[in-house]
Amino acid sequence: MKVLIIGLDGGTWDVLDDCLLENHMPNLHKLKERGCCGILHSTEPPASPVAWTSFLTGCNPGKHGVTGFHYYSMKDNTLGVQNSTHCLVPNMYQQLSRQGYRIVSINVPWTFPCYEINGIMAAGLGFGGIKSDFTYPPDFRGELLAKIPDYDFCGRIEKKKDEYEQIIQLKNVYKNSFRQKVLAAKMANDKIDCDLMVVQFHDTDGMNHILWKYVCAASRDEYPVYRDEMFEAFESLDECVGELLNLAERDNAAVFVISDHGGDRLKALIRANLFLEKWGYLKTNSAWGKSFQKTTEKIRKKLGFATVTRPVQGFAQAQPEKLGINLKKSQAFMLHTAIPAGHLYINLKGRQPTGTVEPGEEYNRLIEKLRRKFLSVKGSDDKPLFVRVVTPGELYGENVKASERIGDLILLPRQGYELTISCSKRKGPVEIIPDKKPIGTHHPNGIFIMAGDGVKPASECKANITDIAPTVYALLNAEIPDYLDGRVLQETLTKPLDIRFAKENNETSPCGEKVFKLSQNEEQEVNRRLEELGYL
Repeated sequence: MKVLIIGLDGGTWDVLDDCLLENHMPNLHKLKERGCCGILHSTEPPASPVAWTSFLTGCNPGKHGVTGFHYYSMKDNTLGVQNSTHCLVPNMYQQLSRQGYRIVSINVPWTFPCYEINGIMAAGLGFGGIKSDFTYPPDFRGELLAKIPDYDFCGRIEKKKDEYEQIIQLKNVYKNSFRQKVLAAKMANDKIDCDLMVVQFHDTDGMNHILWKYVCAASRDEYPVYRDEMFEAFESLDECVGELLNLAERDNAAVFVISDHGGDRLKALIRANLFLEKWGYLKTNSAWGKSFQKTTEKIRKKLGFATVTRPVQGFAQAQPEKLGINLKKSQAFMLHTAIPAGHLYINLKGRQPTGTVEPGEEYNRLIEKLRRKFLSVKGSDDKPLFVRVVTPGELYGENVKASERIGDLILLPRQGYELTISCSKRKGPVEIIPDKKPIGTHHPNGIFIMAGDGVKPASECKANITDIAPTVYALLNAEIPDYLDGRVLQETLTKPLDIRFAKENNETSPCGEKVFKLSQNEEQEVNRRLEELGYL
């Protein structure tokens, strides 16, 4: 092994502070002390599918095309779950495989359906359950389940009435899930001599979403009983990190610890569709108000959603008309989110079968009107709810490849606020989350640690998640594709690396050549897990 990457989903220094590391996570603490560390800036928006795909490709979301959990198909007004085949550029695994490097990848989100690599892969968040082919090669699935029959990308959560029982159950679920990832990594490592190993722990993000107040350094001491139970889970995680570090040290490998985004307390949910309805741009069906709750519950059961454990962000896999939106009379609507942002679509003639807005001047005027209106909306504290309302080109550059999946406007709310597609009028367009709720959301500042021979010890660095892939290419002395948005983090090293750029572009993804749609059962399973984790 030459490079080891440990991914802590949702990892943030607001939780992994010096007190926690020094007293409960000695392996991570030592690694941080002897290496370079700092903030790893996530994507915009900082959602897991978006950010982990940027990690794998070194590209921004407008270029790689994975823009959230779901996508909207304009040609038939339907929604579906995004997956690995929506990626429009080759990722690091595919490029390194072409150059002869061997890879082990365990639990990285949005790598399902699995694709051919020179190595072994077990998919993470976004795979359709253990009955699906969630590994490459396919026969590794049988070996994995034979040794770990209850294997999953993260722990299964059972709702408990008593809060303390719930905390104990979560702690044990997290500890078991952490252990599974290390066992899977060791199994793969025993089978091949890899150059790159990536192991992702997803439950750290579940902690943030469900238990933020009990794990965040600023508030956890107010809840010492719950805090200490979670400290035990972090101790188990650190033991697993230690085992992976032992594998790396045997080969004197460079080590990264990264996260896809950080965390923060969830302060409010914003129902953008209610603002659109108030302004006259969205029309709901006539009987919608009276039957909302009954209709949503029927749809939720049909789609296989789990029991609600947090404020509901809507049923993102439902079709637009079943959300109560009258497409034939609406000019604009928001149909899917990427925590915390929302993707807003204009109902354009010639593009959507129910289009109501003329292309050209009318479209452009509507874009500017909606931008001004959303930016002018203020909360109860008289502060703007939205920090930016931008087009795909403004956010990612003019050469956006996946504009259909991004929408016509991206609504980026203030920190601690989330967009939801829900059209429920019961709690209004802005639902304030009570302080007593321990719920968390995403923050763009993740964590970054890099250690090994040639890395500047006890130094600080600010990096972007797109910088990891080019830095890994350089550490392996591999050719770097010329379409990457990230850069090699030369400032982290005592001596600069020689950089070799690929002679051929190879910018066509073998996955993206044909988009694969998940089966109904697989989509239902993905949606169940997303809601269970607090993403929907």
